[in-house]
Amino acid sequence: MKSGEPYNTPERRNQALSNSELLVAAGRIGRNSLRQGNETLIPNPYTAPTADAVDPSHSVIQSAKQRLSRPATALIVLASIHSVLITIPIVSIIFTLSQASSITRGQISVDEILALSIGAFQLTLLILIAIGAAKMGFLESYRMGRLGACLACIPFVTPFILLGLPFGIWSLVLLRQPEITAAFDAKKMNQRKT
Repeated sequence: MKSGEPYNTPERRNQALSNSELLVAAGRIGRNSLRQGNETLIPNPYTAPTADAVDPSHSVIQSAKQRLSRPATALIVLASIHSVLITIPIVSIIFTLSQASSITRGQISVDEILALSIGAFQLTLLILIAIGAAKMGFLESYRMGRLGACLACIPFVTPFILLGLPFGIWSLVLLRQPEITAAFDAKKMNQRKT
C-alpha cells in the first residue's frame, strides 16, 4: 500500500482484519475460531486437533465401547457376585473334609464330590463369563466376548440362574451388529499400528 492511499478503499477493506479478528487469530480470545453466524472465518491454529480428525476410527470405537459397556458391566458384576457365592460352599466343603477325623478321612460321600465338582465347574464358567464380558467391553477379543455372552444365555450357568440371561442376549444382539464388529476390527488395526 502506498503512503497517502486512503484506508477506506475496497482493496484495503478486503485485506484488513479487525482488532477482534487479529486477537482470535493470535489465540488471545478464548474462542476456537472466529465465527460470523454459523460460518467459520478463521480457525484457531493453536487448538489441539480432535481425536476424530487424527483417527476417524476413533469415533467408531468409542461408540461401540459405549454401547457394549452396559451389558458387559452387568455381566461382570453378576458373574463376580455369583462367583463369590459359589466359592463359599466350595471352601466350606473343603474345610470340612480337611477337619474330618482320621477314621472318616477315607470316607468321602458322593454328595460332597458331586457338590465340589458342580461348584468348580460353575465357578469356571462364571469366570469365563466375567473375562469374556471384560474383553467385550474393552473391545479386546470378539471371540471371548461372544463366548461369555453365549455362556450367559445358558440357564443354570448364567449368573443367578436366570438374571444374567437378558444381559447375555443383549450382548449377543449387539455383537451381531456390523458397526460393532467393525469397531473390533478397527481397534485391532490400531493396536497393530502402535
